[in-house]
Amino acid sequence: MIEIKDQDFEMKQVKDTSMFSLKILTTINAGKANEREELKTQRNDVSFETAIKTIVMIRLSKLNKTFSLSEYLSTFEEEVNKIEKLITNGDK
Repeated sequence: MIEIKDQDFEMKQVKDTSMFSLKILTTINAGKANEREELKTQRNDVSFETAIKTIVMIRLSKLNKTFSLSEYLSTFEEEVNKIEKLITNGDK
């Protein structure tokens, strides 16, 4: 079974398929004494490509900013490149 992990996400292959379960690091009880971060299931049975797009979208939404279209596309591409580096560095 395939597992892919980084500091803010975890993808696990669903049985013997080409689909993944995606968990994202989420803040639980924000601002309270028992605040903590934990991996929560974001999506089940998604393709690799959809999981990557979801991770990028969540990372961009955490920036909490207004983008022009060109800024958004550029930032989106930068995040995809960061994830690609995880993949290519894993091959070395």
